[in-house]
Amino acid sequence: MKKLSALIMLIVNFFKSLLFSAWDTARIILFEPKTTNSGIATLKYEDLPVSSVIVLSNLITLTPGTSVVDVDIESKQLTLHFLDLNQFDETVDKINRDFIKYLTAFNGEQS
Repeated sequence: MKKLSALIMLIVNFFKSLLFSAWDTARIILFEPKTTNSGIATLKYEDLPVSSVIVLSNLITLTPGTSVVDVDIESKQLTLHFLDLNQFDETVDKINRDFIKYLTAFNGEQS
C-alpha cells in the first residue's frame, strides 16, 4: 500500500469513526445512562514510531466514547477510558482495522 493511499484511508476512516461514534455516544448518554459500564482498559500496539503513536492517540481521543489516558512507549500500550466498556472488543477491532493498519502502511510497512 502506498503512503498516499494509506493517508487517505486513515483520514476517511477517522471521519467515519467520528460520525458513528458521535451517534453511539449521544445514544448512550441520552437513552442508556444507567446501563453504561464505563471503565479503563489497555490496548497493546505493535511497532509504531513515536510520532505514529501520538497520531493514533489523538485519533482515538478525538473519536467520541474513548479517550487515551496514558501512553506507555516502553511497554507499547495505551491506557484507554471507555464510555461503554462492553464495547471494548468491537472498539479495539475498529482501532486496529481503521487506524493502526493504515498508520503501519504509512510508515512503510506492508499490511
